[in-house]
Amino acid sequence: WMKRSAEFSLEENKQDAEKFAAMIYIFYTLSKPTVVIAHGHVFGGGVGLVAAADIALCTHDTKFCLSEVKLGLIPAVISPYVVRAMGVRQMRRYAQTAEVFSGDKALEIGLVHESFEKGATLTAKVETLLSHLNNNAPEAMRLSKQLTDVVLETSLDENIIAYSAEWIANRRASEEAKEGVDAFLNKTKPSWVKE
Repeated sequence: WMKRSAEFSLEENKQDAEKFAAMIYIFYTLSKPTVVIAHGHVFGGGVGLVAAADIALCTHDTKFCLSEVKLGLIPAVISPYVVRAMGVRQMRRYAQTAEVFSGDKALEIGLVHESFEKGATLTAKVETLLSHLNNNAPEAMRLSKQLTDVVLETSLDENIIAYSAEWIANRRASEEAKEGVDAFLNKTKPSWVKE
């Protein structure tokens, strides 16, 4: 792909970039929780996919790099997701230096949620995470994901206070929430919990 793209015209490059931008946006806005387990070398666009995931895990020895500047490129398409994940200051540093950093550093700067040893620890972490996700109400998870972006893009004022109160009121009145609260109060399991 890289060899072919070097011969692309401006229009072909634009179309190719738009496809990648659409793909990563779809991944970011997917209505289901997205989980990334990073290992090995995660460079360029791979960092964008990690940043766009709802939950990102990696091994300690994972190597991350915003490598675009080494090729005369910039991390344009992935930048909205990387800035959200690791912040402006970290993005500016790593997008300009193209330093390789470890899974532990990725955890420290907020790119991933957890960093751990591979092998049995990895399997156990993934199983625990999936167990948590499988015990939650599907619609509530979807709306929580949407709410995060709404709050991120909104000033903390009376409008967001009213808007967030409306969101919780609507959820409390939903059948899913009524079932969940009823199950909690009666010490039973709601229908979405799988044995």
